[in-house]
Amino acid sequence: MSTDLPDPPIPAGVDLQGFSFTPLYRARFFGSAFHARSTDGEWRAGVTLDLKAWDQVPAGSLPDDDIELCRLAELGRDMKTWRKVKPMALHGWYRASDGRLYNDVVAELVMSALEKKRGQTDRTAKARQVAIARRLIAQAGTSTSVTRAQPEQQQTLLQTNLCAVTDPVTTSVTESNRREGNRSEEKIPAPQAADAPIVVVQPSTREQLFRAGKQLLAKEGISSDRAGGFLAKLCKEHGDDAVLRVIEEAQTSPPAEPKSWLTAALARAKGTRGKGRRSTEVGQQDYNEDWRPAA
Repeated sequence: MSTDLPDPPIPAGVDLQGFSFTPLYRARFFGSAFHARSTDGEWRAGVTLDLKAWDQVPAGSLPDDDIELCRLAELGRDMKTWRKVKPMALHGWYRASDGRLYNDVVAELVMSALEKKRGQTDRTAKARQVAIARRLIAQAGTSTSVTRAQPEQQQTLLQTNLCAVTDPVTTSVTESNRREGNRSEEKIPAPQAADAPIVVVQPSTREQLFRAGKQLLAKEGISSDRAGGFLAKLCKEHGDDAVLRVIEEAQTSPPAEPKSWLTAALARAKGTRGKGRRSTEVGQQDYNEDWRPAA
């Protein structure tokens, strides 16, 4: 390297091979001296080198070697033709202190593309954080409660679940980043929630009874869909709390035929409740008659 040469306009290690889009300013290009003065062969070799420079490392640079440049220009081993077209094909290119060739126009476009790539990486990372949070909540069975929670409670729950991830969330940005030195992966720290209160969301009564009820009915060979329909019918007739109580009783002493047992147990419980109400009504009627004034 020479200290008399300018510094590279592009940082070392920048790799855009995974960024397939190459911008082109039409008016700027067709108004250039290169386009006006070059022959067909020179124009073809120059444009080819401009485009292939994007796949070099650093992106937007070229090797200062005639054999490599000849092949990059799609001239194969035809060094005679390369030497003929070289001066105009490399119009605007100069040697930098790192020993590679650069073009200020190409470098400007490369740096703009690099910013877009970093923005895309940031958006991908944020989307992954949201997906992980949703997956954690779904695994905990709290999705219904979270949607009903207040916005600040939702945020606290998301932070609490994210902090449960022991390893930092990582993302492989693109295949190109694997060639940027040590930037093979970008570490994305989980949100800090050390000072946030922990929100404990308990499953609802219906969630508990459906989960336990399906497990109980599965022992009788009843599918999850059929069990769900059967449990929904019981809840409509007897109420969620009553159905949950008999399911918990069945879990303590599992019956041979859970479906029939649940139906009978709920019928007995309903009869007992109805009998109690009738007794209370009769007693109240007797009380009223005893204190009714004589005619």
